[in-house]
This record gives sequence, C-alpha cells and structure tokens, in this order.
Amino acid sequence: MRKRKINSVLSENWLPVLFGAVASIGLLALFLFGYKEITPQVLPSEINVLNTPMSEVLRSPLYLHQLIIQKFAGLFGLGSVISVRLPAIITGFVVIITYYLITKTWFSRRTAIIGSILFASSSWMLHITRLGTPDVNFLLLIVPVYALVLIHNNKYSLRGALLLLISSLTLLYIPGLIWFVLPVIIWRRKLLIKTIKNVSPYAIGGISLLVVIGLIPALVAAIHDPSFILKIAGLSLDATALTNTPNVLINGVMEVFITRDYNPQFGIATIPYLNIATSVLALLGVTYAFKEKKLDRSKVVVTAFVLGFVLHGISNGAVSVAIVLPFVFLLVAGGVAFLIRKWLSVFPKNPVAGKVALSCITVLVGITVYYETTRYFIAWPHSDGYSSIFKQTDN
Repeated sequence: MRKRKINSVLSENWLPVLFGAVASIGLLALFLFGYKEITPQVLPSEINVLNTPMSEVLRSPLYLHQLIIQKFAGLFGLGSVISVRLPAIITGFVVIITYYLITKTWFSRRTAIIGSILFASSSWMLHITRLGTPDVNFLLLIVPVYALVLIHNNKYSLRGALLLLISSLTLLYIPGLIWFVLPVIIWRRKLLIKTIKNVSPYAIGGISLLVVIGLIPALVAAIHDPSFILKIAGLSLDATALTNTPNVLINGVMEVFITRDYNPQFGIATIPYLNIATSVLALLGVTYAFKEKKLDRSKVVVTAFVLGFVLHGISNGAVSVAIVLPFVFLLVAGGVAFLIRKWLSVFPKNPVAGKVALSCITVLVGITVYYETTRYFIAWPHSDGYSSIFKQTDN
C-alpha cells in the first residue's frame, strides 16, 4: 500500500522531481568543477581539524557542524582538500535549495529559478563554497528564515518548529548569529509553544533531548574557557574594536557594492563582490520591500540585511560580511519580481509583452552568469596574486 502511494505521488509529480534532481546535480557540479586544479591546496585561512583530536575540537566548538563534517570526511579517506572543503560545499548546497524554496513561496517559481541561478553562479558564492574558510557558515542564517516561512504558512507546523530549533542550535556555534536567532524565537514564542503542545509526549522528549545534546558542547567550552561566550556572541572586550566599528561597517558596505581591499583569495584586484547588474536588482528589491513594508517578509529581509552589516562592524570583522549575501539575493529576487510585475502592469493583456519581458530578463541572467563564472573559473586563476596563494604543485 505504501509503495503504491509513493509510485502514485511520483507519477503525478515526475516533472518537479526530475527538475529537482537535474538542478541538484548541476549545483553540485558547479561547486565541485575543477576544484583540484583551481584551488589545489588547503590554505592557512581554512578551518582544518582533520588531525586534531575530537576532545580538543569540542573544547573550542566554533563552527561546530563544519568541524564534525570534516572529521567524518577524514574517516572515509577522501583526501585533505575535499575533506576540508566538503562542509562548505554541503552548506552552499543547502543554502541554495533553501533560497529556492523561500523565493518560490514568496514570489513565483520563475523568480525562484532566476534568483537561484544568479545566486549559485555568483563569483562571491563560488569563492566561499569552494574554500573551507569560516565565511560559508554565515550563509546558514537563511535557514531559520525558511523555518519562519513554514510556520507562517502553516500554523503549528512541527516541521517548521523543528527546522527552527535545529538551525538555531547550529547557528549558536557561529559568531554573532545568536543575536538573530534569539529575537526570532522570542517573536514567535507563542506559536512555537502551541506547536510543541500539539505533539505527542514522545516527540517532546525527543525535542528536549535534541536541545540538551545541542547545548552540551557550548556548556563544556564555556566552562573550559569563559571567553567562548564572547566568541559566540561575536563580541570583544577590546575597546579599540568598538571605536573601529564605523570604519569596519563602511568598509563592509564598500566591499560588497563599490570596491574592496586587495585580497586575491576572494577575487580579482579590488573589484567588489557584486557586479553592477546584481547591485541594481538588489536596489530594486529594496524599493519593492518598502512598497510592501507591511509584509513580514519585507521586514525580515531588510532588517537582516542592515543588521548583518552592523554586526560585521561591531564584531570588528569576526562576523564575516558574507552574512548579508543570502539577503542580498533575496532582495535580488524581489527586484526581479518587481520588474516583471511593473512590465506586465503596463501591458496586462498583451502576451507578446510578457514574452519580451521574459526574454530580456533571460538575456540579463545569461550575461550575468557568463560574467560571474568567467570571473571565477578563468580570470581569477590568471590574475596577479593568485599564484602567491596557490602554488601549483601536485596534491
């Protein structure tokens, strides 16, 4: 009976399943393509605990999920390069899938596909997901946003509550993200409490056990080193860090949109992380968000976008500026939806106009994807400074 039901679901939804499978394979291929040739060595800036005892790892469990995945990858003998970077690839995959599900719910499948292609092919995203640096972990802030979407669309959603809980426990070990998680839990506390009350005692016991297990490493680390609390808060006792906050904040905004400090590890020369087309679409997305300012989604995205930069400044860079990346592309999706809506409002009953709009956006996406992938896979490996980072030796 169960097998027949599964076959029935697959027969009715074979096209979305096929699309999902092809998109997932393509995404993984993008993140893995030529990684040994383009990034042949493990860099000092990458997290590497392959040869570190697990007991020592648990004493300083910042980026805990990344450490655990690395240790498991090392057990299977995958090699140092892929083992160190596997957590980043998995995280990038999860982030893009989550992004697609959010934008599909908020806007449309077409907008979600366009936004996901732009996000996944962004050279900034490729740099982050193809190296094992801590930056990739900050992208996970998008996951509790999807949990909120589930909870908002289906009150008392156990799936949404569990996703919020698991993602919150994961984000606890990423510097500064606790300041996003706690307000969300407080904001939705009544709904979460009612959801938990509606599940069985066994489920409540399982949830409680999950919370205890998730908190143990943090408690052990805090007992061993009380400064760990400041680390997960993304704060510092150094007074100069606070006085330097405005400069770090401004530099963060500059790096994303205008120009950045020379760092060949994450790009060419001083070119900003985002290209002009993406920046314009994000600006349109901000405009759209303010037009729809009463919607929770607008409040969440704009608030997270602004607070991401602020926290980057307050933490003196301990919170990576990559924290804003998912929200930039949520704004980009809003910009795409805004463009389509505006165009169709001018020609509401003209199917030709709709096809012209879609064609123009398709061309824009094609040019942007070509520029970004060429920038990463071709221009960057031939740029000044690249060879000083990656010595081309056999690995």
